[in-house]
Amino acid sequence: MKTNRAPKTNRVLTKMQKANSDTLGIGRELIAYHPDLWKKTDWEKDYPNIDLSAKVTVNIVDHGIIN
Repeated sequence: MKTNRAPKTNRVLTKMQKANSDTLGIGRELIAYHPDLWKKTDWEKDYPNIDLSAKVTVNIVDHGIIN
């Protein structure tokens, strides 16, 4: 399950960047925690070119009704 999720998640991240859609709020995090870097950034131009990569961890906490 884990090996299946990371490539799919990375494809979604790529599509979001191509659409220039920061739905994860990366820009907001940058503004809040790195304001000096934010001031130097042209977010509209730079966001699609940021290297993003997903790390997926799966924890199965319970099973269903059927054993």
